[in-house]
Formats: sequence, structure tokens, C-alpha cells
Amino acid sequence: MRKLFFLLALTFTSIFAEAQSKIDMVFPAVVKFGSECCGVPDSKPILAYVKKFKKQYGKKSIVLYKVSPMGREGEYDLAFPLKELSAKQRSVFIRNLQTIAKNLKGQGYATVEKNLRINSADFSSRTTATKQIL
Repeated sequence: MRKLFFLLALTFTSIFAEAQSKIDMVFPAVVKFGSECCGVPDSKPILAYVKKFKKQYGKKSIVLYKVSPMGREGEYDLAFPLKELSAKQRSVFIRNLQTIAKNLKGQGYATVEKNLRINSADFSSRTTATKQIL
């Protein structure tokens, strides 16, 4: 019984460790969510756009990395490798992300940075990059 429990615990630990990715790469698009005093805007409009884009262009999935926590008030980044998109699709995707980020309402702000290098070695001890597939 103990061996079975140990194997199950080891399996779940390795799955969780795989989700917490170490990264060192240049991302074509990074949405940075920041705070001015009281928290960050909701990422739902960004994620809804990604799902709509995926459906419109017939993509099975779009990968992103959520890098968090970046600060005391919930700041985080959504980094998109965009390897599954063509150059033209990347351009459309990034342009639309910029428009959506600029129009986010509520607390804080969101900006889109292009061709940003993210290296997990530069993170604080609390910050992690979690790979997500939409």
C-alpha cells in the first residue's frame, strides 16, 4: 500500500513539475498586466480573443505561459510563443492583442510587448512560469 501511495505521489509531483516550466526564450508577444494601486485588470477578454482566433483560423491549440506572481498586487505576464501560427497570423494576432489590451477597463493596465526575452533564472523565488494550452 505504501509503495502504491509513493508511486501515485511521485507521478503527480512529476506532472506538476512539468507544468511549472523553466523557460529562456524570446516571445513574439507578451501581455504584461500591471497595477497602479489596487490590482490588475481581468485577463478574460484576452483569453476570449485567443479562443476566438483559434476557432477562426482552425488551430487546435495556442500555447501560452503565465508568469506570476510578479509583484505585490497580482501583476503577471501572459507570454505567447506563437510557434503554431504563420508570420501573417502572428502579425494579426499581435495587432489585435494590442487593441484589446489598450481597451481593458478597470483596475490597473495591460500592455503588449513584442519580442521579449523571458528567462526563469531572472525570476524571484516566488515567481513561476506555468505552461497552458488553450
